[in-house]
Amino acid sequence: MPGGVREKLLGASARTLDRLLAPLRCSGAGRSRTRPGTLLRHQIPIRGSVWEENQAGWLEVDTVALCGGSTAGEYVWMLDAVDYATTWVEVRGIWGRGQAGTLAALQDLEGSLPFALLGLDSDNGGEFLNYHVLHWLQKRPRPVFMTRSRPFKKDDNAHVEQKNWTHVRQNFGYERHDNPEVVQPINALAKGAYGQLLNYFHASLKLERKERVEGRLKRVYGPAQTPLARVLASPEVSPQTKRRLAQDKARLNPFALKREVDRSLKTIASLRQARP
Repeated sequence: MPGGVREKLLGASARTLDRLLAPLRCSGAGRSRTRPGTLLRHQIPIRGSVWEENQAGWLEVDTVALCGGSTAGEYVWMLDAVDYATTWVEVRGIWGRGQAGTLAALQDLEGSLPFALLGLDSDNGGEFLNYHVLHWLQKRPRPVFMTRSRPFKKDDNAHVEQKNWTHVRQNFGYERHDNPEVVQPINALAKGAYGQLLNYFHASLKLERKERVEGRLKRVYGPAQTPLARVLASPEVSPQTKRRLAQDKARLNPFALKREVDRSLKTIASLRQARP
C-alpha cells in the first residue's frame, strides 16, 4: 500500500470511512428473501408440541442467498439444516432456488445424516412448501413429519437462523456468487473437510432448561460438546454408525482440515470473481 494512502486511512475517522464505504456496502443485507408458498400452507401444520425434541432426526432447514445484495438474475443459495437434538449441521449449495433443485439438495443432505430423518421444519418459503418436497417426505415406508414456522416469526427457527450466520455467512460472506461453477466445489467442501470440521471438532453449548430465580429468568446450559459427541450419545443412532464415525474422527487432523477449508474457500472466491 502506498505510504500516502496508508496515512490517509489511519487518519480517517470512523464516520468518514462509513460515508466513503456506503455505496459499496450491501444495501440488501439482512432483508428477508422468503417467497411465500401458499399452495400447501393449510395442509402443513405449524410446529408446536408435535416435535420430539430430545430425539435425533428432527431438522430445522432454511436457505441463505449469496446474492451480494441484489436479487436480480440467478445466483447460489445455501441450504442449511441443523438437527435440534444433536446440533449436527449439513449445508449444500444450490443454483437458484427452484423446487427441483431444493429437493435434490435435501435428498443429498439426508444421505449424509448419521441418523434417520424423522421431521423437517422450515419457514413458509415456496422452495419447501411444495408437492415435490411433500411427496418425497410422505411417500416412503416411514413418512417424515413436515411442519412450518409461523409467518414473519424467525424465532420459530432460531437454531437454523443461528447456523445461517456461524456456518454460512462467516465463511461464504455476503458477496454475490453468480457463477454456477462454484456450486460443485462448495458442495465438495461441505460434504468433506468443512462438514467434518463443524461436526467432529466444533463444540457448542446447548440450552438444557430455564429457571426463574427471584423473578428473573436464568438459562442453564449443559457442557460444551461437539455434534459428534451428541450423536455418539444418542440412542437413535445405530452402533455400527457410531463405530464408523469414531473411526473417521480418529483419522482426521483438525488443523489439516482447517487448512483445506481455507484453500477451498480461496478457490471458490476465485471462481466467483471469474464470472462466465
